[in-house]
Order: sequence, then C-alpha cells, then structure tokens
Amino acid sequence: MRWGGDEFLLLAPYTTPAVGLAFAQRLVSAVPHTVPGPPWQFLQLSVSIGVRTVLPLAQLDEALQAVKRTGKGRAVLAGG
Repeated sequence: MRWGGDEFLLLAPYTTPAVGLAFAQRLVSAVPHTVPGPPWQFLQLSVSIGVRTVLPLAQLDEALQAVKRTGKGRAVLAGG
C-alpha cells in the first residue's frame, strides 16, 4: 500500500527479522537492474528499505526516514 508520496508499505506477517532483511536486500539489489519502459527508460531506479518487525505503525515512518538519511540503495533493520 502507498504510505506516502514515494513510499510504500509492505506487511509480511510471521516474518523473522533475518528473513525480512534478506528479502529487502534482494529487492535493493534487483531494482537498479530494472529498466523502465518508454518514455522513462533513461531513469536509474533505486530503493531504500527500512525493515521493522515491531509495530505500532506510527513508528514505521520514523524507521523509513532513518534509512533514507543514510543514503539510497540500502536495506536496514530498524531498532525496536
């Protein structure tokens, strides 16, 4: 689901922190190899992912902002 303007939320219940982080890292690696179709084929895509395993949802945005501050193209397991 869309969480913000350029942010999306993926819920994966019953996923361990290690499995969630490994999945996020695979996405981070795959996205730059994706070539958008015309007329956007010149764009270079990247993704930054904050993985959080403990709710409440209000803290998810904080975790995402923290990973975005560390740079693009990363997956980080947020504290909590």
